Amino acid sequence: MNRAHGTSYVLIHQLPGGYRSGAYLVRDRNGREAVLKFSPDPSWARHVIRAAPVIAEARRSGWPTPAWLTVGTTRRGHLYHLQERAAGTSPEHLTASMARQALPILDWQCGRGPNTDQDWSAYDRAVVFTGESDLLTAIEEHSPTGRALTRAVRSSLHQYQACTLPTSDLVHGDFTPDNILLDHDSLTAIIDVEAAGRGSRFHDLATLSAHGTLWDGEPGTDALLRAYARRYACPGEFEISLAAAFITILASHITAHDHPDDADELFTRATTSILRTQ
Repeated sequence: MNRAHGTSYVLIHQLPGGYRSGAYLVRDRNGREAVLKFSPDPSWARHVIRAAPVIAEARRSGWPTPAWLTVGTTRRGHLYHLQERAAGTSPEHLTASMARQALPILDWQCGRGPNTDQDWSAYDRAVVFTGESDLLTAIEEHSPTGRALTRAVRSSLHQYQACTLPTSDLVHGDFTPDNILLDHDSLTAIIDVEAAGRGSRFHDLATLSAHGTLWDGEPGTDALLRAYARRYACPGEFEISLAAAFITILASHITAHDHPDDADELFTRATTSILRTQ
């Protein structure tokens, strides 16, 4: 990267997070710090390079995410991108304060869908109704509680099969507590925006809600998020996205951890949440 861009960064240490690509703190000869992300997966490079102009335009309009300083690939096609380092840290669990501060960001995303083929509404419908990547099948085949979750999804979401989800909003794509930075309880930035695209902002709301449900969010937080959905979402918009969020998260969890001990408890939490949404 230094050779390609004439920079003088040196590696300081690896940072927490970076699900798809490792995140590293780097510093140049003038003491300026930045975050370097690198992925050895060539297929991910196309997605990130495609997202770069989307993120730049969103930042210019006020989206609170760090600026990207460089983006490119190595000679072998491995992706790297360098971005400003934002102040703050991610709390371990979803808090009510975080949720309240996230809602105005979702308001801002309304109607700001970028010109991109990254369509999160199409993804949510495919996960729930057409078996995208066999994610629902993986849950169904895991255990009896997994089958109970898939039955709840199919019975509860059947009424929304004809629902058309909007594609007019800007969507983060992975709007989890890990990707929201707080400094003294004030939201400073949203990070890991490489999957940004268009769709319904309720995809992001649903992702935040699902994480809070599964990973012990602060009491009362989910009620706050659901109240927002009841006020602004069209019928089926939040319900489809919430089911897709649970399916995506849980299928990834059981694949990454090879039959984790907490899977059945998480399946039960997701089932209860989906049934309560109806």
